[in-house]
Amino acid sequence: MPGGYVLPGTTPSAGQTALPDDLEQAAVEQVAYWFRNRDNTGLLRSWPHDARMKLSSNPIFCLK
Repeated sequence: MPGGYVLPGTTPSAGQTALPDDLEQAAVEQVAYWFRNRDNTGLLRSWPHDARMKLSSNPIFCLK
């Protein structure tokens, strides 16, 4: 049974639906986010180069 969304610029066939503009925009923004953060993909934490981490008097980490 055919169905689902078709890519932008494609004419939908019977049983298919054109991709809504808001979903297309969300996909564009998600890919842009992944691209901007591609160097940190998979990292749990990212510290600036040569930064030192120390414990302060409160339980929050500080960079110095």
